[in-house]
Amino acid sequence: MNLTQSEMFYDYLQSYLMDKNSLEYNIIKIIKKHHIEMSDLSLVDFLLRLSITMMRILTDHCITFSHDLKIIEGRSEFKCANDIASTISKAIKKSVNEHEVNNIAIQLICLRSSKGVSLNVYTRHINYDIHELIDRIFDEIYQQTLLHFNDKHFNYTFQHYVESSLIRLYYNEKVRTPIYNTIQSNYPLAYELAQITSNVIYEYEHKYITSSEIAFFSILFQDAITKQRSSKKRVLLLTGLGGGHATLCRNLLLEHFENKIDIIKTFQFYKLEDEDLSQYDFIISTTSIHQKLAIPYINISQIITDNDYNKIKNYLSFTLDHYRLETLFHPKLFSSNVEAHRKTDVVNEIYRLLNGQYPTIKESFVKTLSSKDTISTTYYANNIALLKLKKPLNSNNIVVVVILKEPLMFIDQ
Repeated sequence: MNLTQSEMFYDYLQSYLMDKNSLEYNIIKIIKKHHIEMSDLSLVDFLLRLSITMMRILTDHCITFSHDLKIIEGRSEFKCANDIASTISKAIKKSVNEHEVNNIAIQLICLRSSKGVSLNVYTRHINYDIHELIDRIFDEIYQQTLLHFNDKHFNYTFQHYVESSLIRLYYNEKVRTPIYNTIQSNYPLAYELAQITSNVIYEYEHKYITSSEIAFFSILFQDAITKQRSSKKRVLLLTGLGGGHATLCRNLLLEHFENKIDIIKTFQFYKLEDEDLSQYDFIISTTSIHQKLAIPYINISQIITDNDYNKIKNYLSFTLDHYRLETLFHPKLFSSNVEAHRKTDVVNEIYRLLNGQYPTIKESFVKTLSSKDTISTTYYANNIALLKLKKPLNSNNIVVVVILKEPLMFIDQ
């Protein structure tokens, strides 16, 4: 059964839940009773594996040995496994031996989410400090991408992910996700960070994590990258018509730009010279300003119009408020000291880099990169050329960086 087909998969899962008297329904109740959370896909995988366990027991082909349990001893999943084994035993009228119970516990541990699991369960039994491994991962990510991850919640969750992956590696168990085939093209930078993570884990464990594990790490990194957008701009609001007008302007501006600006203070124009402007990013003023100030300012109408909103929106877009610049860089889309003697050499290098990240790009894309009709060009001091596609390649913000060994002519520059 192809459970990556969502409709078929959820029909299959629902069949477990509709029959309140079924063995599977009672097992799900036991899992919930022990506060073990799983993804829907992992839950179905667990129940399918359990059906194989029951078939083994019914045909007297039970497991006769247990894996080394030292890295998971004492975990609460063993109690859940015992309850499940008792339920199975009553249903099929056959006893479930200790090795089968241990196997059920391993499945629960490897397929469950990390929610409710304490850290450092695994690290007591490996020959290196887990923090050493994680520091090595973050150091390698920084070396290749200049990205920092300082959020405490992310670091806590990331350690959970790493520990769970190490346990699955130890027991040669896998989790599944239907999105691993598309994750690279949808979240290219996050996918690259997951690949770096996999490579560093290989240095320590001499095993690569699976494609699905990489997909899960990619999702985690993508969430962190999304949260690393630039912080809100700190704004000083100047209004000249009194407190009621100031309150109205403040509320109208925050209604439109609540996720992008913080209005730190509001006062009148005549107080401006006494204010330390270094604490603000820019000024929005309903009073016309015609003097040079230490920070940018935007003059708007006393009755705020759509033109005023657009003026502020355009300024925010210009200041790259949406993404930190590092999150637009991808180490696999960078090359330096490139030998190029003509425009086609540059275009072919750009295509080569993109094709490595997006293998479905056709070679005809080279013509797109060569045409004035499909790209816009901006030049800086005859040293830097910015080429921008007029029609997006895909939904990602992609920056390709090519540094040439020597300058050359490119579209008349």
